[in-house]
Amino acid sequence: STPPHPPHSPTTPPTVMDGGWNQQRPVEADAPSRRAKDEGPERPPLRQRPPFAWKAAPDYEKEFKISGDSCEIATKLRDFKEADWVVPVGGTMRLLKGSIYRWTICVEHVCPTRPQMHLGVHGAGHRRPWRLMTTTRCSRARDEDTWQERPGGDRAINAGDFVHIEVDLRGLHLPFGTLSVAINAEPEEVVFDDIPLTSSLPMMP
Repeated sequence: STPPHPPHSPTTPPTVMDGGWNQQRPVEADAPSRRAKDEGPERPPLRQRPPFAWKAAPDYEKEFKISGDSCEIATKLRDFKEADWVVPVGGTMRLLKGSIYRWTICVEHVCPTRPQMHLGVHGAGHRRPWRLMTTTRCSRARDEDTWQERPGGDRAINAGDFVHIEVDLRGLHLPFGTLSVAINAEPEEVVFDDIPLTSSLPMMP
């Protein structure tokens, strides 16, 4: 089955990252990526509800501010005590085997001292499998494996960028699911082609 969130529909809200540190939320998919000098990209009015709300993991609720009418804005409030950790905030959408899911994230602000964010999917409750891509270089990692370079070279995701994400769990051509990403109007690239489809448990953005 195909959920009602086509990748670049003018009526589909994406998701945004923004804030004094880092932040994200679902907004309009066709919103302009221009931004004012000291602000994130212009926020157009939502014509329908975002595809999911943000929800911080219980251990890290004090690390994030979740805001917006539909809890679609996630802001990292402060530097985490461990400098090499990226603490999780997940979406409420349940990603189930047999379906394809698409959403868009807008990065509104990036922390100047700790700019790294991870985009991707986790298993339920932030358990494995993890399939993550970093915003600083678009390098990627599976579970607890070492980070692998982007085949096409480093590509930073900056404030004002829109990241279109597709997670295909149908397994039509492989015994696995795939995660693909397109930045702004750039071509889509497959980041992972090995998302396990053996579990009946849902995954999460």
